[in-house]
Amino acid sequence: MYLMNAKQRPFISILLLLLVAVVVYYPVFLNTYAYTDESAGLWQFRTGNEHTLIQFGRLITEKMAVRLFGSINTINELLFIRLFSFCGWLLSVPVWYFIIKKICNRESLPDSMPFLATLFLICMPAVTSSIVWSACFEMFLANTAGLVSGYFLYAAIKFENGRVEVGSKFLIISIALGVVSLFTYQNCFGCFLLPFALQLIANNKINRSVIIGVVMYFVILVVYYMLYKYSLKAYGIGPNDRTAFNTNVPRKLLYFLVMPLKSSFLFNVILNEVSIVGFVAYIVVAAGVLILYFFQQRKMAVSDSVKTLLCLVLLFILIYFPSLIAKENYASNRTLFALNMAVFLSVFTIIANAFKKQKALFAFVIAGAIFFAGNAFYNVRCQFLKPVVNEFAQVKNFLISNYHNDIDTVYFIRPHQDFFEKKYGINRSWDEFGVPSTFFDWTPIFLTKLLIYERTNDRALAEKIVVKSWLGKEEFENAKPVLSKNTLLVDVEDILSND
Repeated sequence: MYLMNAKQRPFISILLLLLVAVVVYYPVFLNTYAYTDESAGLWQFRTGNEHTLIQFGRLITEKMAVRLFGSINTINELLFIRLFSFCGWLLSVPVWYFIIKKICNRESLPDSMPFLATLFLICMPAVTSSIVWSACFEMFLANTAGLVSGYFLYAAIKFENGRVEVGSKFLIISIALGVVSLFTYQNCFGCFLLPFALQLIANNKINRSVIIGVVMYFVILVVYYMLYKYSLKAYGIGPNDRTAFNTNVPRKLLYFLVMPLKSSFLFNVILNEVSIVGFVAYIVVAAGVLILYFFQQRKMAVSDSVKTLLCLVLLFILIYFPSLIAKENYASNRTLFALNMAVFLSVFTIIANAFKKQKALFAFVIAGAIFFAGNAFYNVRCQFLKPVVNEFAQVKNFLISNYHNDIDTVYFIRPHQDFFEKKYGINRSWDEFGVPSTFFDWTPIFLTKLLIYERTNDRALAEKIVVKSWLGKEEFENAKPVLSKNTLLVDVEDILSND
């Protein structure tokens, strides 16, 4: 019954959460691999002159990437960036736990929520991808800064004699941390609204505090946008096309309902984004939660219950707003962190309220903890490490074994996107899980140069290597490239089919 009375010994809860994180993620640091644009980062960020991430509005991430990738030299050393991300999350766990705990105490929410919510966070695919994939190292900072930014405002709002009072120091800190979150990874800024989402859930109605939170959310977005425009001017560069604003609002809202929100209702289970099973599960779970909510609120007017739900859905939309205003539609797991947390906190509150006995709720929390930890254990090892590590090892072995000093061109036949699904029977999710690293057209270029550099210790020689790639044998054969003694042909599917 300890977790049900976590008020008394929060540090034991935190130690248990950190232990789960270590058990789930330690294999990442026992394996060597380079996944997709990790090789590009390792090759390009040494110069510090790309400014690619600044174009995306991620100035802080750009500076960190130059420092981190510029401090290492080999693929083996990518381990240190993954370790940096992991340690960042370990430091963030107590922050998330105590903030959620303080909000729960203030809003009279279930005592078991801080533990299970933080465990859910640790096991989230967004966190997994930020640890196993060093190109996403910044996620712990962006999400945690967003949460702390919102919490400072939430905690600072006071009502005296009908007047709203917000301390100027807390307001400045809130804005500053919000800008930090946005300049690190814009999608993570939705965490700012999580304290206000909990407040809405607890009070079952929207209040002035929530409205102030939403207003300040947009104020910080405006401040960030002005600073972003200034940063482009300061560096003498233009914005990336992917940062263009979306103008088709109805289509974006429909996309939100059938893609991002669907993923959030799968509670960390990785399925393909167009999976029929996933969509059916989404409808069933969401419908079940709605029925339970209306049953719990049966003494309230139906119109009031509907109004509360609509406000909650609107808050979900605002949490995902940085992604919705962008022209690009790409609901990858790393963009869903804040929305996943909001949906989990809402659903858990509704389910927890259904339990009349603490022992039954305790059993539910234990079952949920086991499910989340077991699912993350599987995701790290089977959905990511097993196929990616094997792919890297086999391709590296082939390329290094067959390379000689006369080679000046490498022809790369890339595997199809579903190759891992067929070979290992796993689920593919966006560009993060279940997809071959060498499927992406930029990977062969930088991976080849890095491997040849590590083989020869001659960066200038590796830079001169010409790399051309085709997706699958059919595309390669249709192109009819000329092979010579100076050409090395790398057929990834053929290599992996023989292991």
